[in-house]
Amino acid sequence: MKRIFSFVMVMMITAFAYAERPSIDEIQANSQVKALNCSSFKDERLNDSYPENNGIIKVSSSILRKPVIEGMERICTISGRRNPGELDVYNSIDYFDQTIKNGLVYKVYSDGSGSVKPSDTDILSRVDSWSFNCKRDMIDGSRECYLSSDVNYKDFKIFRGSYGYIVSVGWKNFPGLPSRIRVEGSRPFSTMDRDGDFSSSTSRQIINQMRRASAVFVSYSEWPYRDVQQSESSLKNFTEALDFMDAVYKAM
Repeated sequence: MKRIFSFVMVMMITAFAYAERPSIDEIQANSQVKALNCSSFKDERLNDSYPENNGIIKVSSSILRKPVIEGMERICTISGRRNPGELDVYNSIDYFDQTIKNGLVYKVYSDGSGSVKPSDTDILSRVDSWSFNCKRDMIDGSRECYLSSDVNYKDFKIFRGSYGYIVSVGWKNFPGLPSRIRVEGSRPFSTMDRDGDFSSSTSRQIINQMRRASAVFVSYSEWPYRDVQQSESSLKNFTEALDFMDAVYKAM
C-alpha cells in the first residue's frame, strides 16, 4: 500500500524581515499573522532575547483548505528556530485549532497532525487518548491520514486514503508470520501481509466492530527475533477520534 508518510513533507512558509527581534506586538500587527485570526498568542522564544535573532518572521501555511469544526479556537505560538548550518535565529509562527466538546479536547495543527484527548486528564497523559497525522503529497495531491492509540501506538494503526480504510497491525513485522487482531466480543482476523495490513473490506468490518466495542487485542511477531508482541487497547474515545480524523482528511 502506498504511504506518503515515508518522506518528510515541507510546508510552505511566508517570510517577513525586521531589523531585530520583533516584539509580540509587531508580530501580531503583521498582515499575514493577522490573517490567521489567532485567538491567543504564546511566545515560546527564550527570555534571553536571542541576541542572534535576525528579525525574520516565517508564517507556516496550513494544509487544511477549510475549518474542520466551525468555531474552533486558534492558538498561535512564536518560537525561535535556526535553519540547518546557520547561527541566526528566525521567528517561526505556528498554530493549532482546538475545541472542547463533551469532555474531549479536539486539536489539529497546521501540519495536519492532531489528537482527541479527555479534557480532565494531565496534558502528558496517554490514557483514552488518540493521535493522528495527515499529509498531502506535494506532487500528485494525494491525501493520507493514520490514527493510533497514544498508549499502544506501535501495535496498530488505521490508515485513511483514497482506498478507504486500512487496519494495520504490528511494527517491523517478521515476514511469513501472521498478524492478528480481535475486537472484544468478535472473532479474530489474521493477515500474512508483510506490513500487517488487512484488506479494505476486512478493515471496514474491524472498524465497525471497534466502534461498538470497548477493547481491541493485537498480536504479531517482531523482526528480527520473532518476538511475539501482544497488547490490549481501550477503545474509549475511538469513534470520536476516527470521525475527527475523517473531518480533517476531508478538509485537506
